Amino acid sequence: MLPSSSLIHTWGEGPSANVGLIDWGKNDRAIVKKYRRGQIKAMWCEYLALIALRATGFVPRVLRFSPVSRTIVIEWIEGVTLIEWVLHAFGCSPEEIAKYRWSRIPIRTDTIVLEAFGRFRHSRLPECLSLRRALREAYVMVHSRHIVHNDIRPVNIICRSVREEGCSVCLIDFGRATLRWDAARRDESALAFWYGI
Repeated sequence: MLPSSSLIHTWGEGPSANVGLIDWGKNDRAIVKKYRRGQIKAMWCEYLALIALRATGFVPRVLRFSPVSRTIVIEWIEGVTLIEWVLHAFGCSPEEIAKYRWSRIPIRTDTIVLEAFGRFRHSRLPECLSLRRALREAYVMVHSRHIVHNDIRPVNIICRSVREEGCSVCLIDFGRATLRWDAARRDESALAFWYGI
C-alpha cells in the first residue's frame, strides 16, 4: 500500500518524475517518486536496477512499488550529496553550496563546480583518496552486474560517511539506467571527468 498523500511533502520536479519526502514521524522517512505518464520506461529502469543491486549496499532499498500508479517509494539515505561534500571540502560558502543542492543548474559547465572537482580529482588528502576508492568500488559493483547508471553526476551520489579510514556512498537516481554487457565502457568518461577514477 502506498502512503497517504497527506504524508508527502513535495520536494521537486525532475524530468521524469515528481519527487517527494514522506515523513512517517520518529525520524522515519522515505522518498516517493511519481513518474509521469510518458516515463514508464524510466520507472522500470530505476526499479529493476535497484532490485538487481539491493544486496550490494550501494543503493537505497525499494520499500514499495506500484506500476499501476507509476510510484516507487525508496529508503531515505542520511548524508550529503557528493557535490555538497566536495564544495564544502574545497572552501565554498554554505550559501554557494545551498544553490547546488538538488538543483537543475548545469553543473558540468559551472566554474565553481569544475574548479572544486578539479581539486578533488587531484587531491592527496586522505578523505578524498578514501572517497574516490569508495566511488570506484561502488561503480565496479554496478558494472559487474552489467548495469550502466548513465547519470553519474555528483548530485546522484550520497556520502553517508567520509573518513580517512573508509567512506560509505550510496548511488541514487537510476531512471536512465540500462543493461549492457560492456557496462564499464559506458560510464568511463563521466567517472574520469568528475572523479578522476
